Amino acid sequence: MHSLQKSRIVTLAGICHRAEQAFGQSIHSISSKEFRGCVGKARQVLHEFRFELLSEIERVGGGAAASLLKESEYAAAYATGGSSLQDLVDAYRRALEKPLPPHAAAMIRRQHRQLQELLKEFREFLTLLQDLIDHRRAATAGSGH
Repeated sequence: MHSLQKSRIVTLAGICHRAEQAFGQSIHSISSKEFRGCVGKARQVLHEFRFELLSEIERVGGGAAASLLKESEYAAAYATGGSSLQDLVDAYRRALEKPLPPHAAAMIRRQHRQLQELLKEFREFLTLLQDLIDHRRAATAGSGH
């Protein structure tokens, strides 16, 4: 695996990390058990994907994968709150448009499909949550409160 291919995989690992941190921040600010469950699932998937990506770098002899992620990646994750799932899905799609070793490409395709499904589930959950909020507002407005 050449350095450009490593860089693509490390970039995805960094984006997974930032998104995981963003969800970690949001999980503490929401009291809804259902929302916390959905966000928790997203964090778990992102953590697993990051681990797999970094393991792939080490498997092909890329050295200590963790050292390839710059400290600024981690600092940015905490400072900015990270990327959205859509950004992550888009980053995976862009990575798949470039040449990658077969094993890495298969793993990234699988992760991309799972992220698309996670994004779909997350959007469905947010739609249900918004419907619930709208219903409560309408009920409150109708009761004169």
